Amino acid sequence: MDGHTIPTLKQTLLDLSNVVANKSLKPLDGKIIDINGPIVKVAYEHAAIGQICEIQRNPLEKPILGQVIAIQDQIALISPFEACNGLSSGAIVKPLGKELTVKVGDELLGRVVDGLGNPIDSLDDISDKARAIPVKGVAPSPLDRPLVQEPFTTGLRAIDAAITLGKGQRIGIFGPPGTGKSTLISAIAQHCDADVIVIGMIGERGRELREFLDRHLPVEKRDSVVVVASTSDRPPMERLYGAHVATAIAEGFRDQGKSVMLLMDSLTRVARALREIGLAAGEIPTRRGYPASVYPALPEIIERAGRSEKGDITAIYTLLVEGDSQTDPIAEEAKSLMDGHIVLSQEIADSGRYPAIDVLKSLSRVMSDVVDDDHKEGALELRKLLAKHHEIELLLQVGEYEEGSDEVADRAVELMSKIHEFLAQKVEQPSKLDETIDNLRELLNHD
Repeated sequence: MDGHTIPTLKQTLLDLSNVVANKSLKPLDGKIIDINGPIVKVAYEHAAIGQICEIQRNPLEKPILGQVIAIQDQIALISPFEACNGLSSGAIVKPLGKELTVKVGDELLGRVVDGLGNPIDSLDDISDKARAIPVKGVAPSPLDRPLVQEPFTTGLRAIDAAITLGKGQRIGIFGPPGTGKSTLISAIAQHCDADVIVIGMIGERGRELREFLDRHLPVEKRDSVVVVASTSDRPPMERLYGAHVATAIAEGFRDQGKSVMLLMDSLTRVARALREIGLAAGEIPTRRGYPASVYPALPEIIERAGRSEKGDITAIYTLLVEGDSQTDPIAEEAKSLMDGHIVLSQEIADSGRYPAIDVLKSLSRVMSDVVDDDHKEGALELRKLLAKHHEIELLLQVGEYEEGSDEVADRAVELMSKIHEFLAQKVEQPSKLDETIDNLRELLNHD
């Protein structure tokens, strides 16, 4: 090093020292300047979108968590995970410095947790032996996803015969109020062949949670079930995170090599939580009042389910359809993101038939990959008979149908009562897949 370089380095270090000494460092903390409904405005120069923060209350109360959802100039908009009771203008907001995690392990089985993964069942805390995994995980790479190749048995003939699911499939149950969506998923939870069942009850009434646990979840099944409950009275951010927590728990068990059933009731209420957050942040509403930010948030949840090299998550999401599903933006978007749809019919429900599944409007996009040719042909013929009977239904009602004019129609009329009997099923009477296929063959005279 020559003699000219050393003075230059010394001078540079001296200059830097003077800059640091005279520089007023900006604080990392923020301060509340406004509270409006579910949104807290904070003067916070170092905020970043998605950042988790601690919002201080009075010294006697624990701080509450919130997430930065928007930044306007140097004002951060934060959506808290709890009610804003006890917050005041000028309160300190600190960055948490880490992402939210949830503990996943065998210690979690049989437990009920809230939308952040905290136990609410009056039992002990989740053991530290359980592995902490990020609540907002990343979906597997498309090229790392094995193909869906094995059937997933629900125990319900209408699904297993005509809308057969595959392990790792994502499918939605679509229906208007009162058609039995919650009853259907409780039946699937009781009779499916998964190693672990994760149930996300998002935005449901508190009464329904207790009713599900006491009436619809058999005692012998509880040791393989985890329930994530974020009821309708909880803040929208907790309801949204409840969906992510349920998915993260399912991911944790999938990473252990297990076959997981993820049941989420309901995705519509997750979308409504997103709508509440977006509108409170000042976003412009579009169709049905949903801001644009709702639509990219849905695949962030749905795409995390499916198969991996270690295990699989078969996911079923319920969606409340108001009016025609073609005009319901959330139902329409969800159908485009999933591997099929099970449509519940108000007409079938009103007739007293359970489950109220409209087979003709329902579809499993992986069915042809997980069933044999004989099963495929039987399901196709079942659909043909249902479609033909629907076509001539008016003629039958007015007495204008002429027997002998159409062979398929004659067969549909002859078998329809037996087909309806086959599709109807009591919750407490599951059917094994082999039994279902044998019954289908017998019904259609395929033996």
